[in-house]
Amino acid sequence: MGVMSESLPKSVEIFDDTMREGLQIESPDIPVSEKLRLLDAIGEMGAKTISIGSFAHPKWTPSMACIDEIAEKFVPKPGVKYTAAIFNKRGFERADVYYPKINVRGRSFGTHVELCDTFARRNYNRTKREQIAAMDGAIQAAAKAGAEFGSVALGNPFGSNFEGPFSLNERMELLTLMIDKWHRAGIEVRKLSFLDAMGWNMPP
Repeated sequence: MGVMSESLPKSVEIFDDTMREGLQIESPDIPVSEKLRLLDAIGEMGAKTISIGSFAHPKWTPSMACIDEIAEKFVPKPGVKYTAAIFNKRGFERADVYYPKINVRGRSFGTHVELCDTFARRNYNRTKREQIAAMDGAIQAAAKAGAEFGSVALGNPFGSNFEGPFSLNERMELLTLMIDKWHRAGIEVRKLSFLDAMGWNMPP
């Protein structure tokens, strides 16, 4: 136990994604007033970074059709950073209108691929192969903008309700492919995110 406790971080930053992950599977008929009430309550819980939802096309995520109204109307809590999910250039442009109230600028130089092809199709209307292909354009844009470093995000790396568990080899193969693309462009990768949307990773 002593060795394990020494290897654990002294603190963690809690990123609250209730407004996106929690609401995107719920009815799109929940009124904006109730969503604003929920966002206000989340701000009282102590999380330092809160996502207000996703700037996604309402055709694919109907519950996010009101995201602009939420962005305009919510009242930020002091000391809390508010952000949002963005999946493409258009999403970034829509969200960036609300800067600095909502800050998505730290996410502009990153690439994201789902290990689960079914999840990619259902959530982003893209295959895993299409997500990988889109990386080149994102990295080229980052290089053109003078990015000092890039980030990679691996979606559902441990397993999926649709396709079952994924192996360490599958994780490492996709991570290597993603990181190598950045390195070939001469950009160092300094941040790696595991997006475990379906909760397949247990603490051990």
